[in-house]
Amino acid sequence: MYAAIRRYTYERGNLNEMSALVERSFLPAVSQIAGFVAYYVIDSGMGTLTTVTVFETRDGADKSVRLAAEWTAKNLADVGLSRPQITAGEVRVHKMAEHGVGA
Repeated sequence: MYAAIRRYTYERGNLNEMSALVERSFLPAVSQIAGFVAYYVIDSGMGTLTTVTVFETRDGADKSVRLAAEWTAKNLADVGLSRPQITAGEVRVHKMAEHGVGA
């Protein structure tokens, strides 16, 4: 598995509205990339937003980074979004709950 973590800062805008737009528009697009496993948007506080995208392959993770760059430039230009700090690579250790969150 491979993960891409993107950390953004934003100057203005409502995080709830941005999250809703991401859910309506970006999430359907990124989830169509071959090997998609998961996508998370994290409110990192103090005007920062972090996303985590997980794929079965490096190619999928790389494609998600390119898609995110294109999508944010087109859809979030008005919120003063920074260029993201990107961390990407192979997931070496992971564990998922066997019966879902909180089970």
